[in-house]
Amino acid sequence: MLAEIVTIIYGTRAECSLDPGELPAVCREYSSAIEHRNFDDWWRERSTLKEDLEAIADRGIAALISGGWNDYISPGNVQAFKDFSAAGGKAKLIMGPGAHGSVQGLLPYNFLDYQVLWFDHYLKGIDNGIDREDGVLIYVQGPNQYRFEKAWPIPDTKMARLYLSKEKSGTINSLNDGSLSIKRTNRQKLSTSYSYSPSSGPFLPTMLSTSAGRLKIDQKPYEEQTVTWTTGFLPVPIEVTGTLSLTFWAEANAVDSDFVVQVTDVALNGMSTQVSAGYLNASRAKSRTISTPLTPGKVEKYNIKILPTSYVFEAGHRLRLSIAGGTKALPEQTGPQGPGLNPVPASVKIYQDDLHPSSLDLPVIGASYMSKQ
Repeated sequence: MLAEIVTIIYGTRAECSLDPGELPAVCREYSSAIEHRNFDDWWRERSTLKEDLEAIADRGIAALISGGWNDYISPGNVQAFKDFSAAGGKAKLIMGPGAHGSVQGLLPYNFLDYQVLWFDHYLKGIDNGIDREDGVLIYVQGPNQYRFEKAWPIPDTKMARLYLSKEKSGTINSLNDGSLSIKRTNRQKLSTSYSYSPSSGPFLPTMLSTSAGRLKIDQKPYEEQTVTWTTGFLPVPIEVTGTLSLTFWAEANAVDSDFVVQVTDVALNGMSTQVSAGYLNASRAKSRTISTPLTPGKVEKYNIKILPTSYVFEAGHRLRLSIAGGTKALPEQTGPQGPGLNPVPASVKIYQDDLHPSSLDLPVIGASYMSKQ
């Protein structure tokens, strides 16, 4: 569902730097996408929109929708299921642990067998029980097991709001070492700043490989070059399942800027492992159809939808949020998927005070101190 993919396109993929006559199809498509940075008719022709899903549901066609938490199109998977179900369509959502490809690790049968069962029932009318299962099957990272759910979003989801705070977390030597707190500050005129250059960054390595998904590296050395906010030790395990969201106020000294957001799991030894990430091009924050240049020095409110996930943070671990102006693939990544580099250098100020209560919203499952508002 391409309409749900947030794209910030500036350059070309490394593997597409061949002579035009030798370019594979994927590179030709990518080159075309660069020419259509706004959501225009070119994208509409290539996207499955809400009205398309409603039309399919009206025809009585059953849809088996699948994806992986390490796939860059995961927002489209879950939104397609949500819209299709809301239209009254018969659908099932399966979200596995993998990257861009087939679902992995299903038991007691593999995903190919599951597809056969689905088609046997809805095309041949075979009563094999596939229609009596709950409508959602997700892989929960941490426990590393699949779990059935009745709907998406999960009905007992409680949104936990963590505010960006200037208080030091004492966990990282980043530009600000801020904290994430369940308490909103009553102080005013508080902010933190970072700078971005398309040549020197700093960058967060958030891109997803088409084959391997997320990097399993320690993100802390990269986070130290950015602005960060970290929770205290989690007293109990916390399951975050759904779409995370960051709302914040910021100003830039340029006509355009990108926001690259990363959420990580900080272990007892300090290692910071990526859980999810999100992107926003500031000049397209209000409309994906029309870009509007920023007014340098003007404070604006932004919201970033972070890629959906299902992940359990262990007790004693911490959750960290980091923000940078760009992302860059590491040499070992194959087929990295993510935005290009914004050509505009910028200095950015993030506000975190009573008048600008910047916050991270987490979809928490079950009772948790983090879900108490």
